[in-house]
Amino acid sequence: YEEISRILQTSEGTVKSRISRARDFLREKMRAYL
Repeated sequence: YEEISRILQTSEGTVKSRISRARDFLREKMRAYL
């Protein structure tokens, strides 16, 4: 997370939040296929 936050010039908390939301989004979208 540290490297991503450095590259995106944002906080680690923001990176973790965005990744968490993306995982939830993908999990919901893939539910029909699993």
